[in-house]
Amino acid sequence: MKGVSLPPVTTDFAVATPAAPQAAKASSLGRRVRNGLEALFPIAPRRALSRRDIWLGIAVVVVAAAVCLLRVTGTGALQSIWQEDGNDLLTAAYYRTGAKTIFDPMNGYYLLGSRWFGVLAAFFPVSWAAAVLSISSALVLGLMVLLVYIATGAHLSSKLARFMVTVPLLIAPVAENNHNEVYARPVCLHLFALYMVFWVLLWAPEKRISKIVAVAAVGLTAASTILTIVFIPLALLRVFVRRDRTGMALLGVLVVFAAANLVLMQNGTVAARGGVMYPEPMVALLDYVVWGLPTSMLGYSATSGLGAFHFPTAWDADLWGTVKPHLPLIVLSWVMVLGIVGLAAIRRFTRPSWPLAAAALTHSVAMLCMMVMAQGNELRYLIPVELLLFAGLVALLLPIAKGRSFARANAPLIAFAVFLAVIGAINFRWDDTYRGHAPRWTDQVHKAAVVCKTRPEVREVLVRSAPEPWGSVIHVPCHRLTEVRPWDCVEPRCVPINGMGLPDAIERRP
Repeated sequence: MKGVSLPPVTTDFAVATPAAPQAAKASSLGRRVRNGLEALFPIAPRRALSRRDIWLGIAVVVVAAAVCLLRVTGTGALQSIWQEDGNDLLTAAYYRTGAKTIFDPMNGYYLLGSRWFGVLAAFFPVSWAAAVLSISSALVLGLMVLLVYIATGAHLSSKLARFMVTVPLLIAPVAENNHNEVYARPVCLHLFALYMVFWVLLWAPEKRISKIVAVAAVGLTAASTILTIVFIPLALLRVFVRRDRTGMALLGVLVVFAAANLVLMQNGTVAARGGVMYPEPMVALLDYVVWGLPTSMLGYSATSGLGAFHFPTAWDADLWGTVKPHLPLIVLSWVMVLGIVGLAAIRRFTRPSWPLAAAALTHSVAMLCMMVMAQGNELRYLIPVELLLFAGLVALLLPIAKGRSFARANAPLIAFAVFLAVIGAINFRWDDTYRGHAPRWTDQVHKAAVVCKTRPEVREVLVRSAPEPWGSVIHVPCHRLTEVRPWDCVEPRCVPINGMGLPDAIERRP
C-alpha cells in the first residue's frame, strides 16, 4: 500500500535456520542414548517390609544355605575343611589376633571378607571348626541369593525371571566336582559375590538401609578380590546416568580397594598372583568360544574333556586335536545361545531387555578374558562367567505383554528354566570330589588332642583335613586342643591374677 514503509529485510533468521534441525537431531540422539542407559539403572520400587516378608527372607537364606551344604558329598561339608580355608584362614586365625589376621594378604591380594570366617571359627572349639566355616559361608551365600533377588526387582517384573537369575547361584552346573570345589568354602565366596556385585551396581534403591547394604556388599567384595576391577566401567556409567551419592560411594569403594590390591601386588613383599601373565586377548576370546561358553551352558559333566584346552595355548598348538572330539557340543551350545538371541530379535514371543542383556553378556566375556589373561582358565573362574551368561539370556526371554495365559506368555522362559534345572540337577552332586574323601574333621582333632595330652613337649600339631597328597593341613596350637574352650585360662600358659585370666589373644604368637 502507498505510504506504508516495509521493514528492512534481515538475513539473521535465514542463516540460523539450517543449524536448528541438526541441533535438534543431536539433542534427540543424546536423549535416546541417555534414556537407553537409564534403563540399566531404574529406581527400585519402594515398599514397606511386612512381617511375612521378613520371615520369608529368613526362610530363603536358610534353605539356600542348606542347598549349598548338600552339594558337598562324602565326608560332607560339616566334617571337612578344604585347601586355603584350613591352610591359610584357620591357621592364621589360630596364631594371630583378629586384626592382624583380617589384613593378611593371600596369593598377593587382600581377602578381608573371607578372613572373618577364620576369626569366627577360631573363637569356637577346634572340633567345631569345619562346621563353623561351612555353615557360616553357606549362610552368607544365602544372603547373596536374597540380595540378588531383591536387587533385580526393578529390572525384572516377572517373578519367574527373578527366580532364574537367582537360583543358579546355588545350582551352578560348573560345580561341585573334583576340579571345582567351591561351595560351603569361605575362600571361594568372592566367585559368587562378583555376580552379586553386577546386580547391586544396577540397583538404585531409595531407602537408606538399602543403600548402606549395597555399598557394604560391594565394598566387602572389592576388599576380597582384585577381580572387581572389571566392574569399574559399569560403576562409572552408573555415576554418569544417576549422579547420586550411592553410585559415587560404590565407585569409590571399587577404586580404593582395587588400588590397594594393585599396590600390594607391586610392592614385592608377597607372592603375588596378580598382573597380566598372558597378555593375549584374542586367545582369551578363543578360550571363551571353545571352552567358557560351552562348559557354562552344558555343565561340567558334558564338557569335562574340554579341560584339556588349557590356557595359555599357543596358536601353533594342536588346538584342533582338542576341539574336534567336542565340536558337536561346542556347536550345540552356540546354536542355543544364538537361537535365544534370534528369538528375542523377532519380538513376537518375548519382550527382551536389550540393555540389560548386553551388560550381562559383555561382562561375562570380559570377566573370563581378564581372569584367563591374569592366571589361566581354571574351572572355578567360570562361576561368575556362567552366572552372567545365564542372566543375559534370561533378559532376552522376558515374557511378552500381559493378556495371555501364564504358560503362553512365559513359554520361552519356562523352556529355558527347565533346561537350567536339568543341567543343574545332573551336575548337582559328584561322588569323586577330593573334599568328599577327606578324613572326618572331629576324628582328626581327637587324634591331635591325644598327641598333645600324651606328649607335653609338643606345642603344636599338623591336622590333615584332606586325602593325601593334597595339602589341606592346619597348624593347631596344642593349648587349643587341651582346653575345654579357647577362652579358658589354663596354667602354665595362662596365669590367673586376682581371679582374672588373661585374654586368649594376648597369648597368641605374632
